[in-house]
Amino acid sequence: MPLHSDNLRKVQSNPKKIYLIDSGLINACTTKISPNWGHLFENLVYLDLRRQEKNNYYYLTADRYEVDFLTINLEGERELIQVVWDVNDKETLLREQRALDQAQHELGIPGRIITPEKYLVEAFNTMQKESSFLPKASS
Repeated sequence: MPLHSDNLRKVQSNPKKIYLIDSGLINACTTKISPNWGHLFENLVYLDLRRQEKNNYYYLTADRYEVDFLTINLEGERELIQVVWDVNDKETLLREQRALDQAQHELGIPGRIITPEKYLVEAFNTMQKESSFLPKASS
């Protein structure tokens, strides 16, 4: 997945991010004993964005903070997405929010943080809308 920039030299000089279609390959090809849940979750979000037929990029702010996804849907609407596995780690949450805030300011694009909890709620709500056999959630 390439960097989002209007500067072609910047796009070509920054590495692309790599995501795998089969997340089992991530664990099969690593020497680490325990999986990196944050990377696996980011990979899952990427696959979901692809299924939605969005064009996906990552973004580096002027201070070189990274935002995981800048997406563009088929209607041309853009959104920034920051993926956070553990919101209980305050240092990580602050770092991710700082990058998102700066990118929103620089680009004027709305953004959001996706956590596993938010992801599951959105997935469930989407499934409910698309499937009549699922029970309605109680408030």
